[in-house]
Amino acid sequence: MFGKAIDVVVGDFNENDGYGALEWLKGQGYTDALAEHVRGNRETMRAHVRIPLMQHTWERHFRLDHIVYLNRAIGSSTGQNEDEVVRGKDKRKEKEELSGSVGEEGSVGKQIMIGWRCDQCCVMKGFETCASDHQPVLATLQMRFGRE
Repeated sequence: MFGKAIDVVVGDFNENDGYGALEWLKGQGYTDALAEHVRGNRETMRAHVRIPLMQHTWERHFRLDHIVYLNRAIGSSTGQNEDEVVRGKDKRKEKEELSGSVGEEGSVGKQIMIGWRCDQCCVMKGFETCASDHQPVLATLQMRFGRE
């Protein structure tokens, strides 16, 4: 985790792409893996709505399930000041730890986790009957490392 931020949030958000919680998370530096990799008309839930007094069922499609991930460390490339990144630690000591020095073995500095990358995301099929009214969202996330 980056400080006190949560790296990955998954689940049934009960809202489609572009709605309140997802937009707020986007503003905080998160990326929606579903929106990034799966075309907009691919739903994660289907609902059959019966129209009263008619012999008709209306099938509605929704994208309610999401995997959102923090794609960069809090404070990097966001314009936030350094105090927010180090959260009260001695800034000079933190900079020395991040920049590192050439050790006896010839390695330079420390690598730190700077975010996540989503390599792929999909909506899995085959769970619509006898399991859940939601279809699972599956994503492959990879840690990104670097020197800050």
